[in-house]
Amino acid sequence: MQSICVMNLLTNKTIRSFEDIRAEEINVLMGKLEKASSSSSPVNLSKLFINLSNDFITRVVLGKKYSTEGGEYISQNVVRKFMELVGTFPLGDFIPKLAWVERIRGLDKKVEEVYKEDMLFGAATTTFALLEWTMTELMRHPECMKKLKDEIHFVSTHNLYVTEQEAEKMSYLNLVIKEALRLHPGVPIAPRQLSEDVKVHGYDIAAGTQVLINIWAIQRDVSAWGQDAEELRPGRHLDTVVDFQGQNLKFIPFGSGRRQCPGSGYVVALVEVTLANLV
Repeated sequence: MQSICVMNLLTNKTIRSFEDIRAEEINVLMGKLEKASSSSSPVNLSKLFINLSNDFITRVVLGKKYSTEGGEYISQNVVRKFMELVGTFPLGDFIPKLAWVERIRGLDKKVEEVYKEDMLFGAATTTFALLEWTMTELMRHPECMKKLKDEIHFVSTHNLYVTEQEAEKMSYLNLVIKEALRLHPGVPIAPRQLSEDVKVHGYDIAAGTQVLINIWAIQRDVSAWGQDAEELRPGRHLDTVVDFQGQNLKFIPFGSGRRQCPGSGYVVALVEVTLANLV
């Protein structure tokens, strides 16, 4: 399933071919914001981001969006169940003799139900979380917001929709997204199973052991990022070779190696142009 999706949905060429769909859905988002602004009504950005992510994904994968047919509730429910499961302690994984407990409390069934839909809404979770955190950080740091706004006005001189071609020229926008992903990775802890025996800092770890890689801690490590590692500072990524591909192991928001998230380009493409228009 993953191979089929990577070859048919997640290549750079295919991602670019969805530009018109991204533009249409972002224009819908902007229309809702303009309407609310003209009437001085409060706006729930989180809900709008969820709708944007879900509508785009269902149009790309299924050929139509379902937010107007009850699908909004269904997709939000899947995301909610997924996040609840991520925070659940799987007793059977750590004490195999007690694995039967998971069956009794229904955890195995919940995992199976969500697993069948992860493929479809996995990207939605990462996308709306990144949009939400980035806008939150920009509001917390008005100096970064102003700098980004100035760049957008400089590159996009008209007052209409900011195009993807224009967004790609915005270097500070790219730095802001990198910094937001550094502070708030979509998956803060990545579980992996060792395929062979290894020794780490004098400790022998046997093959088959499940290891939890703390991406959140790695990307806030003072020894790697400096004393201001907890602060939003997009400029730290200036003139560095660190990118989203996970080649530098101090910055792995989408993982690294063969197990890296194959949809990273898909997420970044939507987030870049959405943020440019929102700001």
